[in-house]
Amino acid sequence: MNKCISIFALIGMTALVIPAQSSVVHARSAYSSVRLNNFIGKKQLVSYRAVPVKPLNFNDAWEILNKTQARTHVNMHFEKAQQLTGGRYVFTSPEDPSAVFDIDPTTGSFLLNYGFKKYTHEFSTLNLPSASQAPELARKHLAETGFLPANEREMVVGHVGGLNLGVTKYGRSTGDYKKLVTVQYNRVLEGLPVQGPGSRIIVHLGEDGALAGLIRNWPDVTAKAIAKSELKSNAVISKEIRQQLRLTAGDAKEIAIRQASLVLYDDGRGTIEPAVYVVADARYLGPRNETLVNNPVDFYVPVLKVPGAYYPYMKSRNSKSPGYDDRERSFRPMTAKPETSGVDQSDRK
Repeated sequence: MNKCISIFALIGMTALVIPAQSSVVHARSAYSSVRLNNFIGKKQLVSYRAVPVKPLNFNDAWEILNKTQARTHVNMHFEKAQQLTGGRYVFTSPEDPSAVFDIDPTTGSFLLNYGFKKYTHEFSTLNLPSASQAPELARKHLAETGFLPANEREMVVGHVGGLNLGVTKYGRSTGDYKKLVTVQYNRVLEGLPVQGPGSRIIVHLGEDGALAGLIRNWPDVTAKAIAKSELKSNAVISKEIRQQLRLTAGDAKEIAIRQASLVLYDDGRGTIEPAVYVVADARYLGPRNETLVNNPVDFYVPVLKVPGAYYPYMKSRNSKSPGYDDRERSFRPMTAKPETSGVDQSDRK
């Protein structure tokens, strides 16, 4: 018996039927016609490169941390420092193991967390901002710390959520306490949403709306128009979507495509370029082969013939494992201290 995958396009596409292990194509009559998206259209596409910044040394990183704490009126003692072999500086606190400042000296992108120690009590945090209040309060913190993007029109609220603490005693839940409110800002360039590990700002708000944490990965960029000759055809893009679905979910009985849309992909390494973002539901046979179990999958397909970005499906140049990032694996202790601090060396990972 031939084994096949039925792919039903739910958004913007009619059904595509792709064989999993056979050259024979089967289609259900209700989905027999095939019409592929015009992913690129007539829009002039643009790629972007991060504007190079002056590399930060250890003292520069320490100064950014101190200035940020001063402007937010937080006095967390970051007394331990170390450096990743890839160059990033990491500062931690003996007062709270969850407090950390991690900055990339080549891009200025950083993660700052003032720690969760004060939020471990079994009650909700006092005076947390509401979902409607949080975006403007988060923007205010960004402005006060100097981390508001130069072009605010690129910044849109992507999500407002939070962090809750669930407590279970003797096998029974005793409460679910609201601890932090989180605002995520996404980026839009020339009308296209920017996705991927780069171009995001996340602000954590705590008691009385105080800044509890911040992730900023938002480089200034320069734009370059893409020539039509540099782009894949819609047929090639559709073929690569099929190929990726086979690789990702080849054993699925059905794959229902929820989304296949043009976006900008930011690889977090300085390149932003157009790609097609695909979200699908892969359905597998469940226990005793009686029901189908849904497993969502998603991936990006580059639209450039020669992609400049590093995509999740690509292998690191320094590893045999897909998606491996060697920058996050190895630490080396600091060999220097900032001139105006008493930071200790540390081997803490």
